Amino acid sequence: MLNLKLVKYMIMKKTVIFFWLVIVCLSINSQDLQRKAFFGAYIKDSVNASGQSEVMILKIVEKSTAEKIKALPGDVIIKLNDLKISKQADFNSSLNKLRQNDKIRVEVQRKGKVLLLTGTVLGKSQETAESGEVIYDSFDFEGGKIRVIVDKPALTGKLPAVLFIQGYTCSSMDNLGDHPYGQFVKKLAKQGFVVMRVEKPGEGDNLNTQECTEIDLNTEIKAFELGLQKLKQYDFVDTENVFIYGHSMGGIIGPVIASRNQVKGVIVYGTSIKTWSEYIPEMFRFQNPYFGVDYLENEKAVKGVQEIMYQFYKQKKSPEEIAQNKELEKIMTDFLQYDGNGHLFTRSYKYLQQIDDYNMTEIWSKIDSYVLSVFGEFDFEAFSDFEHKTIADVVNFYHPGKAEFMQMDGTTHAFSKVKSMKDGVENYNYKFMVENFNDDVVLKTAEWIKKVMNQN
Repeated sequence: MLNLKLVKYMIMKKTVIFFWLVIVCLSINSQDLQRKAFFGAYIKDSVNASGQSEVMILKIVEKSTAEKIKALPGDVIIKLNDLKISKQADFNSSLNKLRQNDKIRVEVQRKGKVLLLTGTVLGKSQETAESGEVIYDSFDFEGGKIRVIVDKPALTGKLPAVLFIQGYTCSSMDNLGDHPYGQFVKKLAKQGFVVMRVEKPGEGDNLNTQECTEIDLNTEIKAFELGLQKLKQYDFVDTENVFIYGHSMGGIIGPVIASRNQVKGVIVYGTSIKTWSEYIPEMFRFQNPYFGVDYLENEKAVKGVQEIMYQFYKQKKSPEEIAQNKELEKIMTDFLQYDGNGHLFTRSYKYLQQIDDYNMTEIWSKIDSYVLSVFGEFDFEAFSDFEHKTIADVVNFYHPGKAEFMQMDGTTHAFSKVKSMKDGVENYNYKFMVENFNDDVVLKTAEWIKKVMNQN
């Protein structure tokens, strides 16, 4: 469920999202929620001759805002709408506030001269479907709006539907392209299912919502729960056949929602039924040797992580309180991505603490829907087949015959087809994930859904 390489990739994806091409698409727009700005330039942090940090444009994308205002490669961005820019984070933060048709003012230095480039912002492109529709819609959320993206097959009548709940990372679910999530959603829709994605608060086109990295888990669950209710409101959705698919952290959020909302079935992949106070130390014990960490040194670190987990989850201490012990602070910094400002693994510490507030065994015991618990044989993050089998066992104990366990042979956490766990670790990169997507993940999911649709 957690992998530092994956976390870093998704953060990078969020940084470069405005590089993607603008395309013409046939989609239904939600008129009350404007698209976020599409600048369309490759930029990089650099240092000038005076040793000062600056941001330079490397390449301009065609049919973009950058091209429209006549920005050029080699331009150094000084200001964006009067905000001084010294690093990419400044630029991204300022750009993120702009929406389609907003005015933009970019002050640049070009060949020793300072120029002011002005114009109006182009919005990000919308997705298309080979057949059917991609619907951009929204719902009200805590004084703001949350974006939903719905893939609707080119079929008539009321259709079975799936709410897809993504994993832990803060990143937009829009314009996924060949990302494993993108492939999963598009291929599942081709099987005849309506598939909805919900942007986490602070991501994508969302308006007036907290930053994803600052929200707690309860807020995130609320957003997905309202997404489920939105999905059921479409006149083309068969409300008797609505399913939840939760991947990774979505495999915790999904059953929480299903325990208090009527759905036909719940599918989880690469998740956990244990508390995270148990899971995180076990994760380091399992993962780190694959990266060449000495076993004895790793075990020493695991002991430190266990102490941190006790203080963090049992005593409900904040990272700053734990960090008063300098040895534990170093372990948090080296292993838990502690930033010194209330974040672990890029999320608010309150988000992580609330994970253990949910008794997942009790939650699964309450679910009377059909359940499919899927384990990837070479899943490097959710590495326990026992936990996935236990999910099915718990459901069947309280609701006999309602749950199944399925192992996805030769498959990783990211739905990639690999030969071994080692092969999966060595090839844990975006290019490999895109090119080695295991279609069985979709096909077997669709087969199971169609089977239980006909059951009471």
